[in-house]
Parts: sequence; structure tokens; C-alpha cells
Amino acid sequence: MRALQQGLAGARAAVETFVPKLAIFLVAGVGGGLIRPMRQRWSRRLNSAEAPFAADSKGKQERREARDG
Repeated sequence: MRALQQGLAGARAAVETFVPKLAIFLVAGVGGGLIRPMRQRWSRRLNSAEAPFAADSKGKQERREARDG
């Protein structure tokens, strides 16, 4: 029982130190412009992943228009 209580006390101490640091990081990150660069990275990655599908879709549309006249 004592070992369980000590383990829980250790976990509680870890959470009590981690949560404030996480909150500071998030506040500083949002206030310091952490969001905009990440948004730009995701936008670039999604655009590059989407490009082959967009090109294929455009080719299909052109073939359909040529076929239908």
C-alpha cells in the first residue's frame, strides 16, 4: 500500500510541474506566433499532397470535355 501511495505522490508531483510549464509554453507559443508558422507548414504539406490529385482531376475533366465536344 505504501508503494502505491509513493507512486501516486510521484505522479502527482510530475503533473504539478508539467502542467504549469505546458501552460506557459502554450501561452508564449500562441502569443509569440507559434500558430502562424505551423499553419503555413500544414498548408504547404497539404497543397503538395493535393497536387497530384488535382492534376489527375484536371486531366480527366479535359478528356471528358474533349470526348463530349
